[in-house]
Amino acid sequence: MNKKSFILVFLMSFFAQNTQSINVIFDMGGVLAETNTLGFIWQVGPLRFILNTLLTQTNPRKVLYNFLETLAPHAEGQQQARDDKGNIVPQIMCDWLKGTKTPQEICTIISDGIDAHPELFMNETDQEVIKAVAFGMFNPEMFIKTRVILNNSIDFVKRCVAQGHHVYLLSNWDAVSFPLLLEQNPEFAALFKDRIVLSGEVGAIKPDPAIYLHLLKTYSLNPADCVFIDDQIENILTAQRIGMHAIHCTKSSGLLGTSPNMALVQEQFDALCQTITASA
Repeated sequence: MNKKSFILVFLMSFFAQNTQSINVIFDMGGVLAETNTLGFIWQVGPLRFILNTLLTQTNPRKVLYNFLETLAPHAEGQQQARDDKGNIVPQIMCDWLKGTKTPQEICTIISDGIDAHPELFMNETDQEVIKAVAFGMFNPEMFIKTRVILNNSIDFVKRCVAQGHHVYLLSNWDAVSFPLLLEQNPEFAALFKDRIVLSGEVGAIKPDPAIYLHLLKTYSLNPADCVFIDDQIENILTAQRIGMHAIHCTKSSGLLGTSPNMALVQEQFDALCQTITASA
C-alpha cells in the first residue's frame, strides 16, 4: 500500500469512528449533474439552432415546453416537477419521468401534434428545431449525451462516503436512460451502488411525498437521520414535512454560467451534522 492510499484509508477509518453515520440523500439534476449546453446545441444542429434563435428570438426549450403543455395540459391535482433550470415541466414529461408513457409513445404524440398544429410555430425551421430537441430528449442515448456529471459535486459525495455516511440518490429521472448514464460513469455508479430511487421506477415524482416514503421504507431509514439535498425549494419543503433535514442547493455564477454552490452546501451540511450528533 503506497503512502497516499494509507492516508486515505486512515482518514476514512478515523471519520467512520468519530462521526455519527448520516443518510445523505442527493437529487441528481441541478445538484450532481446539469445540462451539457454544447451537447444540447449539437443535438439540434448548430447552424439550425443559431439560425432559429436569431430569427425567432426564442428559447427552444421554452417553445417545446409550451407546445407540449398545449398538447396535454396539466390535470388538476397532478404533481408538477421542475427541470434543472427551475422550470415546471409539461405533463407529458411528468408522464415520461413517472414511466407512464414510453419515449416512443411521446415521440408519436409530438410528431402528430406538430403536423396537426402548424399554427403553434413561427415557421418550418421552428418546427424542425422543436422536433429535433424533442426527439433528442426522448431518445435515451441522445438524452444522456446532453447530461454532464459535475466534478465538484462528486467530490462532496466522496467526502461524505469517506466520513462514514451512507449516500443515496432520489431523482426525477426516467428508468430507461439512467442505466446508460451509470454504464458511462462507473465511478459515479460505484458511489451509490444500489441505493438509487428513480421516479421512472416508482411511478411518482418529487415533490410527491410518495417517492420520499418509498426510499425511507425500501432502505429502512429514519427521516431524522437523513439530510436531503435538492435544488428545488418545493422538493425541500416536502422532505422537511416528512421529518428529514434538508439543504437547498443554490446556484453560484461563474465564467461559464451557473453551477451548484457546493461550498455553501458543505458548510450547511457540517452544521447539520453537529446538530444531528448533538441530538442523538
